[in-house]
Amino acid sequence: MATSLGVVVTVGRCFIAGLGVIALLLAGCVTTLPGEEVQIGDPRQLHAYGQTWRLVHTTRFDHRLWFFGAAVGGDEQPKDLLYLYLEDSTKIGLHERIFALQRDGSYKKVDCCSTYGGLEEPVFSVDEKLIFYMKARRQDVTDCHAYPPYAPDNEERPPEKQLSDTFFFGEFDPASKRVLLREFFPGAKERDDREKPVRTMREYQQFMYENRKPFTCD
Repeated sequence: MATSLGVVVTVGRCFIAGLGVIALLLAGCVTTLPGEEVQIGDPRQLHAYGQTWRLVHTTRFDHRLWFFGAAVGGDEQPKDLLYLYLEDSTKIGLHERIFALQRDGSYKKVDCCSTYGGLEEPVFSVDEKLIFYMKARRQDVTDCHAYPPYAPDNEERPPEKQLSDTFFFGEFDPASKRVLLREFFPGAKERDDREKPVRTMREYQQFMYENRKPFTCD
């Protein structure tokens, strides 16, 4: 009899909890549902290849609810989604079009993106080009030689002393509508110059881009 009563109580609690979730949903307390995209910042206008592009940066959790801005339900990492809009409103899902150069001369599709968090600019324009920036493990991007900043011997170090992220750059190809990753930031001599002013993230990305190096794919 006690067991039966316990089952009834448990079922009742689950039913009440379910009603509570429904009530919150109806009340608008759940700000983001699983799979819903949330825009990060305002769209940005970028000028390149003789036209103006609009970049929209969103993030998405596929399996988590957000209550009053707080994530509920596990440790899932958000996915950053990048959309380019042409002047004629054509929409390009840039996060689905990232490819990296490999040793055999081919390009491999790269999984993207979960590293920005709204603090960095994944796409910027330089010299009438659209440049894509991302951080990732070298092994997840290319079998060519590349390495984290100031760590050319990174993969020869003991695992506990290895750095995780290499900083990659690639130009957007308007013909194929793909980003082609072929370069990385190896570090620069200016690293220890204490007289240089503190940079904004955008300025530092520009500095890294100016000191980039092509993959070694011998």
